[in-house]
Amino acid sequence: LPALMDQLSARLPGGHWRDGDDSRALWATMTNLSDVAADSILWRCPLPAGRAAALALPAGATLRLDWGGALAWIILPPALADLDVPALVAAAAGRDSHARRLRLPDGLTSPVPAFSPPDPAVAALSRRIKALFDPHFVLAAEAEG
Repeated sequence: LPALMDQLSARLPGGHWRDGDDSRALWATMTNLSDVAADSILWRCPLPAGRAAALALPAGATLRLDWGGALAWIILPPALADLDVPALVAAAAGRDSHARRLRLPDGLTSPVPAFSPPDPAVAALSRRIKALFDPHFVLAAEAEG
């Protein structure tokens, strides 16, 4: 972990490391979103450790990292509602990551889906497993195509 932290520090020179009580206080605040503006858009993006530095975020976006750099929290102002965060995450980390929008404030719209599109091979495997356990689609609202 120290080597990874050194690598992230070199790639993100403006970053600030938090640990111990400082880290716990930050993530308690992050959990209840008390320090994030109510009109902000919030994305949660698990990705391979060290790939957060490759995220190409525009000015105005805020990046917070947890799990030694393997969990990115991306906070966007309303003006960036159209930013395709799943595509940015995929470009930085490939199919070993995904993005999920946790918050889009009321009255704000975005053409960007709230979840990363599933990998076609993983989606096909999921359909086959569901069919094995629920062949008559009793538990599904409708069968997936």
